[in-house]
Order: sequence, then C-alpha cells, then structure tokens
Amino acid sequence: MGVLAEREQVEALFVALAANQVDEFLAGCSEQLLITLWGTSPLSSTISPDQLPLWLEGFHQLAEGTLVTEVLLTLADEHSHVVIVRHLFTRNGRARKFDTVNFCTLRDGALASWFSRPLDHHEYVEAWGLQRPEDRPSRTMASSRATAPTIADRLEHT
Repeated sequence: MGVLAEREQVEALFVALAANQVDEFLAGCSEQLLITLWGTSPLSSTISPDQLPLWLEGFHQLAEGTLVTEVLLTLADEHSHVVIVRHLFTRNGRARKFDTVNFCTLRDGALASWFSRPLDHHEYVEAWGLQRPEDRPSRTMASSRATAPTIADRLEHT
C-alpha cells in the first residue's frame, strides 16, 4: 500500500472515530494497538483497543454530551501519519475547543500505534477549565512530600 492510500486509510479511521463509529475505527486497528493519551495528569495514559469505548464514553460525559469532533488535517510519509483533530463542546455553559495532534503508525495494514497530545497546552487547559500547576495550592503528605494533584484538584468549578 502506498503513502497516499495509507494516509486515506488513517484519515478514514479518524473520521469514523470523530463520528462516534467506534466499531468501524477498531476494525482498522491491530489487536496489539497501544493508545497513548495525554490528559489531565502530567503522565500519559496508555489504553488498549478494548478500553477505548469506555474512555470515549468518559470523554463525552466530561463534555456534557455536546462533543463534536472533526478531522482538520492528515499528513503522512512512508513511516508515520499525523492527524490534527478539533474537539468542540459546551461545558458549564461555555463553548470550548481544543485541537490534538495524533501521531500514528500502521503495521500490516492496521493502526499499530497512536499517540495523542494537545496541539496547544494552554488551549487544552482553558477548554477543560483546568488550573495550571502554578495556580493550585500545593498539598503535602504528613512527611512533607508533595503529592500529585487529583483530577478534582485540577478542575475548576466555573
């Protein structure tokens, strides 16, 4: 399969995912696919294809059921693919948006790896109403070691 055909295949997978056609998306994925997502934690999360539906359900719930996702751009070379995806939603009565850059590889005609990160961290923080680390009060354990903030610590209630 050539670069153009692979780019079209990857774009079609992400268009299906954007349309919430999860089964169609998963049909184009390797069973060994690892999905690495950057979210509200300083560390990335890695999920498997069978965990994707539950993760997406949580994503839609956080967006209060208003999530609209669209593929903006798909680029490819002979080794990898980059897909820029826009996420639009309303949360706490405010319109929100952020873009993600998704780096993918194919193996044997199936999506084999997928790394997703916000294109603009500040836009992501604003969209989800997250507090920046420097804006949060620090929490310490009895031993005076700083603890990692929880998701609840990161969400603003606006």
